[in-house]
Formats: sequence, structure tokens, C-alpha cells
Amino acid sequence: MEDTPTANVSRNVLTREEIVGAMWRLLLRPKTVLSMVWIVLLGIGLLVFAPGSPVWAWIFIVFPPIFLLLLRRTAARIVDQHPEYLEEQTLSFDESGITSFNSVTRLSYPWSRLVGVREDTTFYSLRFDTVGSAIFIPKRALSDEQRRELLVCLGGHR
Repeated sequence: MEDTPTANVSRNVLTREEIVGAMWRLLLRPKTVLSMVWIVLLGIGLLVFAPGSPVWAWIFIVFPPIFLLLLRRTAARIVDQHPEYLEEQTLSFDESGITSFNSVTRLSYPWSRLVGVREDTTFYSLRFDTVGSAIFIPKRALSDEQRRELLVCLGGHR
């Protein structure tokens, strides 16, 4: 694929562990975590207040950890089924939007479709309005100037 001329171009290669971790954190939404906490608390409450310690109360306690483990395994399976995630990724962005591409895929989004940004110590995870649409940007792939310009483009979405 040919490069798109834009203000900022960055190339990077992510490890399998980095991709799985970033995807898992993207899948692990705050509402999901809050729901899992409430389910565990409900199970504990049933054990404390229900007579005879009902067996089904243990289901409420055991379900969230199992669910989170399966969610992590799902992220790993997605990466295993799409080896193009492990190829060199080229990222370009300007004031109109962002594009990420490799030998197989090309994702282009205008900034208006951005619905969420998650930043941690090593990544920016950009979530877009289509289910499952995201771009992961390792901070190490950006120069200080590119990072500042990306943050300007992200504007009020952070």
C-alpha cells in the first residue's frame, strides 16, 4: 500500500503481548468492571444474609473472575486469528483524521467518529463509533512533537 501524505507518519511493530493487553483493556469497559463488582457483592450479600448459604450465591461470586478470564482469552484469540496485527503498522494523522495501515488492512477515520481515548503508560487506545473499531498507538512510536500534535488533534476526546 502506498503511504498517505500527511503531517505525521510513524511506523511501529507491536508484540503479541502488547496487542492482547491493549485489546483487553479496550474490551474491559468501566461499566463491565462495575457490573462484575456488583455481581460479586450480590453473591457475598446472599451468602451473609440468605439462610443456609445457597449454592447459587457462589455462582455470583465465581462468575466475574471466569468472565474476565474468558474476555482476556477472547482478546488473545482475536490476535491469533489476525496475524496482520503483528506486522509493521504505519500511522498517519493530521487535522482531518487518522489512518493506520499495513500490508493487509487500512483503517481511516475522521476525528468526528472518535468516541473515546484511553491513555496508559505505554499506549493511546482510540475507540471509534463502529463496534470493534480501534487504533492502538504505542507512545514509543511517536516523537515528542508527534505526541503533542496527536493530543491537539484528539482535542476534547480525552
